[in-house]
Amino acid sequence: EMLYDENYISDMEFLPGDPSVIIASNKEWGRIYKLTDDGNTQRVVYNDYGDGARRIELAPSVSEPNIIYAAVANTDNGLKSVLKSTDFGETYNTIFVPEFTADKPNLLGWSMDGSGDGGQGWYDLTLITDPNDSNIIFCGGVSTWKSTNGGLNWSLNSHWTGTGSTGIPTVHVDKHYMAYRGNVLYECNDGGLYKTENGEQWENISNGIINSQMYRLGLSQTDKYDMIAGLQDNGTKNLSNGEWRDVNGGDGMECLIDYSDSNIQYAESQYGNLKRTTNHWDNKSNIKP
Repeated sequence: EMLYDENYISDMEFLPGDPSVIIASNKEWGRIYKLTDDGNTQRVVYNDYGDGARRIELAPSVSEPNIIYAAVANTDNGLKSVLKSTDFGETYNTIFVPEFTADKPNLLGWSMDGSGDGGQGWYDLTLITDPNDSNIIFCGGVSTWKSTNGGLNWSLNSHWTGTGSTGIPTVHVDKHYMAYRGNVLYECNDGGLYKTENGEQWENISNGIINSQMYRLGLSQTDKYDMIAGLQDNGTKNLSNGEWRDVNGGDGMECLIDYSDSNIQYAESQYGNLKRTTNHWDNKSNIKP
């Protein structure tokens, strides 16, 4: 059961205050390891693969180094459980299990109320504790959730789509990494880089990071200032009258503008979900299949 025998490592964390100790987890096998003596000694300290545990994300506490949290994805890539160690990563106890309700939400799902199973734990999963307070934890998957009592309860901190009058901030989908700099928390997701200074409101600070990945490009044959582009993880955008606007979500794929009428345009997201507009994106309709 050595590290190099099993898939690959998805998370490695130094034990705060002691860089000779590393806590690690692998991507598929539902195991947590403790490496001591600068990694020369490796032990499995948690193994729940047989009960459905898969990818695990770790979050050591800076303020209380004996505490380590872990978010465990299950076979359908939703949340299986949240674990807590209070003995420097030697043993782990389950402190939270989702029941798909507002009180016990699936932290890795798509809904605002925590209902619905499944998620994208294989792809997006991040966990972090406030460096000044081990009871404050952020868990990111599709959306971001926050606990203020050591993982026993969770509330929605940001959501991946428009949330109307709920007051919950809208932050781009698919969370991959979080880091503190002082009291400021940064979040890396498929839309770029965000930060929060109060733990509640999020600011998109991606402007100027020119890293959009375009799959396809469509040009108008009747209006040289009209263009449409499909972007990886960032939907489909239309450039018209000198301004970009989002016209379709998901992964932006193939996109076209009708050769004789620039008001008629097409946009596609993953799995062939094709949309058409006849009024330059004031409205759109699904034309799959």
